[in-house]
Amino acid sequence: MSEQLEKDNVPFAYEVRYSRRRTLALYVYPDQRVELRAPRGCPEHVLQAFLVERRDWVERKLQEFARRPPRRFSLAEPQPYLGHFYPLSLHQEPPYGVWLAAGRLQLRCRSPEEAPRLLAGWYRRQAETVFAARLAACHQAMAWLQLAVPRLRLRRMRSRWGSCSSHGSITLNLELIRYPLRLIDYVLVHELCHLREFHHGPAFYRLMDAVLPDWPQRRQELRALAGRMPPWPDGGG
Repeated sequence: MSEQLEKDNVPFAYEVRYSRRRTLALYVYPDQRVELRAPRGCPEHVLQAFLVERRDWVERKLQEFARRPPRRFSLAEPQPYLGHFYPLSLHQEPPYGVWLAAGRLQLRCRSPEEAPRLLAGWYRRQAETVFAARLAACHQAMAWLQLAVPRLRLRRMRSRWGSCSSHGSITLNLELIRYPLRLIDYVLVHELCHLREFHHGPAFYRLMDAVLPDWPQRRQELRALAGRMPPWPDGGG
């Protein structure tokens, strides 16, 4: 869950992640996300006191990251797809489009300026197919829960991998198409579990343990890989 702690004079948004850990920890990321990791059942007033105590440190880190020049998409940088990094080959001739061939992402476009938009569109089309197939597979693996089949939506999200609405729809971060299938499945299982347990309470984590026992390892893999990802291609998606 994400909250704004203005009432406690902590002027930054933060996300709480509950787990089996025994201590509190704060993480600040280059994209300005602030994550508080806490033991399950930790009282709200303890979380807020911890944040207030470390406010100055968080603000210094946020300012430090804000001063760094943002990375830009580069045609010279290998681009990820389903966990593999592929060099780009640019061809300024028809037929125009994007193909994965000979271990490279082949981009055919009229000019290099069109390449980011073309690649972003290709990512979206792949995500529509791959995510739908993985949702069906994960839903089938959880058939014993008798969950309704959720509506699937895709969009880029700055600080979340997925979300689940109270109306039973799941939204996935489009950028997950660059990650391995096992990590896409982890996010899908997480959101499917929210159809039964909407909040991050003990019952939710018991359900996650039952459905995907190695989910903590997958979550760590996702976080580690996120730090290696090149910028999303400019031009949307």
